[in-house]
Amino acid sequence: MKNKLALGSGGQLGLITHDKRQPVSYADHSVGMAYVGIHLTDGPGHKVGDPWSARNPIIVGELCSSPAVLPYAGLGWSLMSPTMTSLSK
Repeated sequence: MKNKLALGSGGQLGLITHDKRQPVSYADHSVGMAYVGIHLTDGPGHKVGDPWSARNPIIVGELCSSPAVLPYAGLGWSLMSPTMTSLSK
């Protein structure tokens, strides 16, 4: 799930940075397995770039660097919706 844009249970947008779930320690000292990454929005108690995690994320898009996307992305990265199948001019 690496490079997926996802919403956590609290609605915070994050970028998943690992392919598999990782051990995460929670405020109540419990440990669980969750997808981890970075926050992409500011919010109560966190800033952009802070660690982000979600046990059951809702995927809303992905970052990709496919050669087919490069001419349209300008910088080589593009945001794509899970339902998008191609880009056109």
